[in-house]
Amino acid sequence: MPLIERSNSVLVVIYVQDNFLNKLALHETPMLVSRIGWLMQVATVLDIPMIATAEDVSDEVDMRPSLKALLPQSQSIYNKLVFSLHEQDDIREALEKLDKRDVVLVGLETDVCIAHSAIELLDAGYRVCVIEDATGSPWPHHLAGLRRMEQAGVAAPIPRAFISSGFGTFRVQGM
Repeated sequence: MPLIERSNSVLVVIYVQDNFLNKLALHETPMLVSRIGWLMQVATVLDIPMIATAEDVSDEVDMRPSLKALLPQSQSIYNKLVFSLHEQDDIREALEKLDKRDVVLVGLETDVCIAHSAIELLDAGYRVCVIEDATGSPWPHHLAGLRRMEQAGVAAPIPRAFISSGFGTFRVQGM
């Protein structure tokens, strides 16, 4: 059985903002942003909807510009005010409106917002997949967050395993 079903999936991008990215080791940020961007491009090509969140949304501080440019033009960035996105009414309602049961999480921080969201979504009946190397937290919190989610039953594959598991064969130009 695949980790997720393409037709039943939504990609959720959490807190990919400089104030969170700056907490990571310098060498981690470019690769993390690149992996998240690649997954956003794959989602676009495969018509998988996306939900994006940020903390303290404003014109100056909402999302890494290179990733914001990958969102559909009409896409809102939700101002996430709680650890678990499922606890926030507007985000939970947006997710419910999409009527997708497979939620793929990427972004920051693995041990806090990603873990809380993943576990609560799992408890709410969603199938949840956290892309291991498209999430991040300062060392050693990333690994602790992954371990916590794994113990709760959340799948945490690397991108290649994730893509090959649920999406079949496709080609994305330039990737």
